[in-house]
Amino acid sequence: MSKRNRILIIIAAILLTGAGVLGFLKIRTLKTPSRDALEAIPTSAFCVISTNDVHGTWEKLNQGNLVWDALNETDWASSVSHSSSAIDSLLAADPEIASFFEDRECWLSLHFTGSVGFDYLLAASFPSSGDMQDFAEFINNKSASQAKINATTWKGNSIYKIIPPGNSEFFIGMRDGVVLVSANEELLKTGMDQMEKGQTLKKDKGFMAVHQTAGEKAAANVYINYSKLLVGLKRISNDNFHDRLESLSNFAQWTELDLSLRPNAVLLNGYTSSPDSAKNFLGVLKGQQPQLIEVASVLPAATITFASFGISNFQLYNQRYDAYLEHEGLAEERRDKLAQLKKNYGFDPDEQVANWLGNEIAMAKVPSIDGGLTTIALLSSANTAETKLTLRGLEIKSDTVVAESTIDSSGFLIRKLPVPGMLPATFGEMFHDLYDAYYTIIQQYVVVAPDENSLRAFIASNINGTTLAHNRAYADFATNISLEASLTLYAAPGHSEGTLRANASAGFAEDLKIHSGLLHRFDGAVLQYSTGGNDLYYTNIFIRHNPTTKKDIATLWETQLDTTFSGKPVMVMDHRTNGLDIFIQDDANKIYLISSTGTIIWKKQLKEKIIGEVKQVDVLKNGKWQLCFNTASAIHIIDRGANYFPPFPVALPAPATNQLTIIDYDNNRDYRLLIACSDKKVYNYGINGKRIEGWKVPATTDDVIVPVQRVVVGDKDYVIIADRSGKIYVTDRQGNARLSLKEKLNAPVSQVVVEQGKDLSHTRIVSADSFGNVSRLSLTDDLERMHFMDFENAPGFDYRDIDGDGNREFIFLDDHRLMLFNQDKAPVMSYTFNAAPDPVPQLFYFDAKDVRIGVRCPSTSELHLINNGGADAEGFPVTGTTPFSIGKLNGDGGLTLVCGNNRRYLCAYSLR
Repeated sequence: MSKRNRILIIIAAILLTGAGVLGFLKIRTLKTPSRDALEAIPTSAFCVISTNDVHGTWEKLNQGNLVWDALNETDWASSVSHSSSAIDSLLAADPEIASFFEDRECWLSLHFTGSVGFDYLLAASFPSSGDMQDFAEFINNKSASQAKINATTWKGNSIYKIIPPGNSEFFIGMRDGVVLVSANEELLKTGMDQMEKGQTLKKDKGFMAVHQTAGEKAAANVYINYSKLLVGLKRISNDNFHDRLESLSNFAQWTELDLSLRPNAVLLNGYTSSPDSAKNFLGVLKGQQPQLIEVASVLPAATITFASFGISNFQLYNQRYDAYLEHEGLAEERRDKLAQLKKNYGFDPDEQVANWLGNEIAMAKVPSIDGGLTTIALLSSANTAETKLTLRGLEIKSDTVVAESTIDSSGFLIRKLPVPGMLPATFGEMFHDLYDAYYTIIQQYVVVAPDENSLRAFIASNINGTTLAHNRAYADFATNISLEASLTLYAAPGHSEGTLRANASAGFAEDLKIHSGLLHRFDGAVLQYSTGGNDLYYTNIFIRHNPTTKKDIATLWETQLDTTFSGKPVMVMDHRTNGLDIFIQDDANKIYLISSTGTIIWKKQLKEKIIGEVKQVDVLKNGKWQLCFNTASAIHIIDRGANYFPPFPVALPAPATNQLTIIDYDNNRDYRLLIACSDKKVYNYGINGKRIEGWKVPATTDDVIVPVQRVVVGDKDYVIIADRSGKIYVTDRQGNARLSLKEKLNAPVSQVVVEQGKDLSHTRIVSADSFGNVSRLSLTDDLERMHFMDFENAPGFDYRDIDGDGNREFIFLDDHRLMLFNQDKAPVMSYTFNAAPDPVPQLFYFDAKDVRIGVRCPSTSELHLINNGGADAEGFPVTGTTPFSIGKLNGDGGLTLVCGNNRRYLCAYSLR
């Protein structure tokens, strides 16, 4: 029993699958029962389910519901289905007996038993003693067929032990016109015994209050006992999480939910009983009017979970919360904390919170830049000007000096909360992570986070528009959420696996690992409560399965630069961590080195724009890497401390026309830096900043705008220089002409690809002109010209092997399509964009057979990552405005994409 009973409680499996469990028997309620079957349901149940249409509900669930279909991958759910089929087959053998149970109410209860498992009890009533006797004869007769049946008597009542072929045993008992079914004989006896003593759920006021609201036309009615549910949640969570679960036992009494099944969703709605606001936490909201839920408009798109409280009367909320804590024995502790805060800081929530607090209080968990979770509080403000004055006034009263930090030109300020512990003392231990915290104001919300960096990331997501409300999956899912509520609990299952594992017991954590893909099939789960005019709270739950929804790629962090930037962020090695840092230059020519967590390590002003990308060299040959690049006037080498390595920067004799090439001929870090200048000469510098003696300084006919390249064929080096006119120069290490090629590439030459071969005839220089015509010139001077198709505008071009078969593909990117052709000039892949792409394809080698092409669409701020099958990678496109880099940023094996967004923000996306 233990293996099948762990996996699904945390995602409300009982609510999702309860009706399916009813398939254990094709029994329906009886028109004139001799005894109500509800009286047989043990009061220890944490979930009770009733239905008037077992067969119909089971058919919808088992044959057309994607939620149940997905859950069937787990041991628990598949066991339910298997056992259901076995009992169904047993009863289907006798149509007359099966007809006894048509249009009859059946009750199913679920109970935690033993140390890890749970069991069920199903009960239904017979219309007469004669029908019950016929059923007993039917059971006895089955002993001669496929099922083995042993009959016993307990306290004068019959109990049958049934062992179907190949299935686990179960028991059927009969008492006072009620038939009971369970796989646990002791649980079955408890139900029979309870009928004799009369201590049934019908005497539970909380249960009966919601029972009276149950919809008669629902597929099933599901009842949840909060105090008993706590037992199971503790079993699947670790000891550290148990204290946080304690409040659930007094959260409310019972909830009744009418079950509705959709092909890809489960919807439950009904009422929750919480008659005593001093005993049940939900009762704290009594007297509050449901409020508009707006927090998704500012929460980051990658939010994992949030809780939103609708508060229309803060003083009343505060009074009821105090009464609840009084019942829990915690009120005096809170009063002491508030008294101390008033003495030390002059803080009183009835004075310094009530005067500005709006109608929504929320707490959210969002990803932190270090890969963990950050707690964020959001307090809506009725008057942000009054809010600022009140919080500043507290600073004066408490003599607190709080530094002000301007975030950007939009005017966001970060300040430290002036009163330590004011949030947990006011609103409860749910906010205990924010004892010392910082705040800013965004829209109508006071946003509170444990540190400044978390607030900066939060602000960045709002400026960039990457909020939960703009998240595609959430926006679609949210159409099923009530716009107003007293309490809303939302979770994104696909983002919650790490959180669940961190709080799970060892066994449940292992089950989560086994079934990790299951969570990603659900795009959302929401639970809402709304107050009314009595002690019942309208309740709804919605859980949706959507395997076609694209995976949402979460932003790890967003860092603001001093001004806009449009270049490509480059990942560079950090010799201290074996991870990667990011190098970027903004549009004001300032360069930045940024850590893998988004912290700006240093920034340095340059006079010019960098040409091409930054490279790295190990000048001292000690494993410590320096940054090497060129501008138009100089070559630069800078160490990790932002210091120039002497004698750099080294001035060039004329403005550079291309990106320098770093060559390490013998792999001994005696680097050569080759660069072309506007005087149509190619210069060669050593790592000491001096020109290499003996270098012949090749002269070209036209400017060289593509990097110099080097290829080794046999045991000889070939340095290849291509000018804009298509003329190719091939030299040795000293700059002496090694080959004299008469053929030329198609002009103008803006890029070349060198294909190394086994000999000179198979080593080729490949380029495409502005019409997309390809020229391929071998080092034996054999020229091949190729035309693939007519392009309206100059296409981007590359020539790589993207499928690992040893043959390169011709890659073209025009103003609306990405196209690949093989060596026979036949098309092998095409991808059409909805917006014009930047005609510069980027190639990323995930492995030899998995090469993906990165494309940027500037007008829509979308970044695509297209695989060799012609489809966007899962989760793409993502938001971005610059070319991008992909690498193992944190050195942990996980891939991260780094790009620019909203012109001045550097963003990191996790591609795990």
